[in-house]
Amino acid sequence: MSLLWMACPGEGQGDDKKQDSSTGCTYGGKQYKEGENFPSSDGCNTCLCAAGGPVACTEKACQPVSGACRRTGCSGQLCSDDDVASTCEFRPEYACYQTALCERQLDGKCAFTSSDALNACLARGGPADGGTVGDGGGSGGTGGSGDAGGSTGGDAGRCDFAGSYDYGYIGGLRISTDRSFLSPGNLYRHVRSPVRTTGTEIMCAPVMPPCGAQDVITAYDIEVHDLAHPDVRAALAEAQPPLFGHDTRPVDGVVFEFKTAAGRSLLVGNECGTTADCRTIPAGVKQLRDRLIALDAQQLGEPACKTAGFTQ
Repeated sequence: MSLLWMACPGEGQGDDKKQDSSTGCTYGGKQYKEGENFPSSDGCNTCLCAAGGPVACTEKACQPVSGACRRTGCSGQLCSDDDVASTCEFRPEYACYQTALCERQLDGKCAFTSSDALNACLARGGPADGGTVGDGGGSGGTGGSGDAGGSTGGDAGRCDFAGSYDYGYIGGLRISTDRSFLSPGNLYRHVRSPVRTTGTEIMCAPVMPPCGAQDVITAYDIEVHDLAHPDVRAALAEAQPPLFGHDTRPVDGVVFEFKTAAGRSLLVGNECGTTADCRTIPAGVKQLRDRLIALDAQQLGEPACKTAGFTQ
């Protein structure tokens, strides 16, 4: 294809396309070296910084593009023409895209528009509010919706619980109830209480794994990858405790309850299936529930809990 000496579509004359044989070429507010190729403003042609300073661009008709770009992916981390299936795993850096502009770029493709704020957020591994800053290496799990995988590392300075939480199943016909408690100081405690007063309550408080420990669940996983998930934040921000999934109580079913010391809570039942008037369990909420259940299995398997009488 031949090169035409032209002002490419969308580029004005004067300051936007300067010729300076001593410094190369300026096009679209950017400086290019002599002999350097770069895309034209229409996104479908190519320009060259020619010897002596002028800009030469190919001239071909651009394919028309239409339709709005959409934010997609399980965590809104993708910008595309269509809905895109992605692994339902939250990574702290995904939160950076929540305020980024998803729009069609000069090349006609949908993408998040680059900005200093977005680039800085991605470089940090997440927003600077301290709630979602990760280790830059992705989720602590192995991927997938409801991932209850263990840590693959993390920032030791963040390996602690930011607040106090308790969780467990409620309802159902049982002879005892189990409740787990998490609190600052990287503390875990599990209590099993008899439903009838004739029973004996037992408790254990095994040490939580240190941050950076491999293939185990740590406070870092729960704080950074689960509690910082947009689905969980949105659920805990609701005025009334939301119930996700199908509630089979009061017959013999149970629901999973998670509570914070601030009085916020959420409930998770069975999958909705064909049940009417049922709120689908969000991926992030399911991930939190599954990881906490896996944490119980991990901690109750420790000698301190076995000695206390826990057999899971």
